Amino acid sequence: MTRHGLDSSVFPGFQGQPGQPQEHFPFRVIRQLGEGGMARVYLAQDEAGRMVALKLLHNHASRTQAERLVREGRLVATLSHPNVVGLISSGTFGGRPYLAYELVKDAKELDEAFEDRTLIERVELLTEVARGVAHAHAKGVVHRDLKPANILVDKGGRARVADFGIGLSDDLEKMTKTGALIGTPHWMAPEQIRGERDLQGACSDVWALGVMLYEALTGVLPFEGDSLVQVSAGIVHESPPSPRAIHPEIPPRIEAVCLRALQKDPAARFPTALEFADALSGALSGPPPRSGRRLLRLGVLLFVIPIGLWGAWLALPNSDPIAPVETPAPSVAAPSPSERAPLTTPAKDLEAALGLEESDPDRARALAKRVLQGDPRSAAAWLLLGNLDLQTAPEEAIRSYRRSIELAPSAEAYVGLGFATHRMGKSLEGLKEIAKAIEIDPRCALAHRRLALIQYEREHNERALSSVNFALTIEPKSPGAWNTKGLVLKELGKLAEAEESLRKSIELDRDPSILRNLAVVRAARSDLRGALRNMSEAIELEPDSAELWIALGIIQINAKDNEAAIHALDRALRLDPSASEAYFYRGLARSRAKLPAAALEDFEEFLQRGEGAGPLRKEARKRIGQLRGERR
Repeated sequence: MTRHGLDSSVFPGFQGQPGQPQEHFPFRVIRQLGEGGMARVYLAQDEAGRMVALKLLHNHASRTQAERLVREGRLVATLSHPNVVGLISSGTFGGRPYLAYELVKDAKELDEAFEDRTLIERVELLTEVARGVAHAHAKGVVHRDLKPANILVDKGGRARVADFGIGLSDDLEKMTKTGALIGTPHWMAPEQIRGERDLQGACSDVWALGVMLYEALTGVLPFEGDSLVQVSAGIVHESPPSPRAIHPEIPPRIEAVCLRALQKDPAARFPTALEFADALSGALSGPPPRSGRRLLRLGVLLFVIPIGLWGAWLALPNSDPIAPVETPAPSVAAPSPSERAPLTTPAKDLEAALGLEESDPDRARALAKRVLQGDPRSAAAWLLLGNLDLQTAPEEAIRSYRRSIELAPSAEAYVGLGFATHRMGKSLEGLKEIAKAIEIDPRCALAHRRLALIQYEREHNERALSSVNFALTIEPKSPGAWNTKGLVLKELGKLAEAEESLRKSIELDRDPSILRNLAVVRAARSDLRGALRNMSEAIELEPDSAELWIALGIIQINAKDNEAAIHALDRALRLDPSASEAYFYRGLARSRAKLPAAALEDFEEFLQRGEGAGPLRKEARKRIGQLRGERR
């Protein structure tokens, strides 16, 4: 029998509300996926054609359980991260709340995913888990029930944190009573076992991550017993055996991270999952990322995937062709002692502006303009204005650079003028200006880096390689130069060397755009797991970048994870509805996910916007013709 659009064989025990009008249920339920103490999870399709994991409360659930499910939805709605299962929608039906989650197709639980991975691969996977948990911690959300069963690993090898059903948030009312035992005992922290509510927080999740790391390293739990009482006593009072005593081949630095996470005193652990993830990354590959990360500067996109269309993204208007480079402060000759005057207000403002160039460009611009009000002949202030406008307003930048050169010619100003001219589509003129910079200072590393970028964009890759190699002889620790070298080597088909160069760049600066470039090179080398890990970290650093979410979606298409790609591209369009290329790639993912109507809408929207590179537009027209033919 069907009631309210639901088959009672699929929703056992659902009786609806007698005498009340029928409700519209916005899902087509396919089958049950699983069942817990208070809810069942179903495979379903929503009205937009998306496959979802639908979590619906049992009809016999208590009011407290209903409130808990609603609260879970409120918590998860604040989260958006590649390593967290995303919430698509929520609501009530028949008086019972439901949550529609992103479907993780062909998912394995974490312990099952560990089975076919090496020790290092297991640790890398757990680092992904930690970054998803770190995102929750940054939003003020504590999971409180982390365990392998609540970690899903998709077919592309990406880990996702799920089931925040008993999570805590600073902004939401806590529903458990003081002293209540909340969690799953084997993974619970001592303060959870003892019911010490005031001590529970992000560090309790760090304990659970430590337990899972211990499992990843040794294959056993750190605290075991014949009963929950014995397990709980071990957690509170005993120290776990050393992982290296079980498997001596475990790297000591990884063991140290594990044992710190399992300290009885919460204050002795990593304070949040972010510090745990950084320490684990450092133990795997070197020192942890330094603090004070530089703001994203969009780099050259180098997407080349088997479908033959990724490279077209290079030409799209939203793609900034500037690779991350460090802009040195302009050199100003020091005055002689007799010429020195007391530090003036314009001088103080200029010093402050130079210090804010990357961290707060709007404030730096305001200060530079104030300097020029007091001293309109400040060549350094005009140079700074040019640097600040280079990426967003190259015409304004050209005027500022020319004024700086009129007042005091410098290599830095000629480099800026040359690159801004190139960005206006006059590459040959731009190269002449950079040549003037090299005449003034033959060892100006910035000039050789910019020269390499222009040569790269003009597809003169051998020349570009020569230029960037010379720049590295001057500044061997320049992340921008190593990044540019990686881009050039990739175009020359030297993918292994390109990856090595990009890794050196990341060792110097974990910039999101460099991580994205590394992800694309790894994807081109068929290392899709590695590519997805790099994209997860890039988005962790810059979660509101539509461009990064589009890049993630493209890699997921290449990994044949179309549902995940659709989710990523949905996110990109929420962040930037004008990102026309996202419509094209979402249409591609929807087409491959057997959602022809939705795919057709996306391709038509892409063409209607009148943007995008020629190859994409040609492919969109081809796809529209195919989809319309299939509908006839």
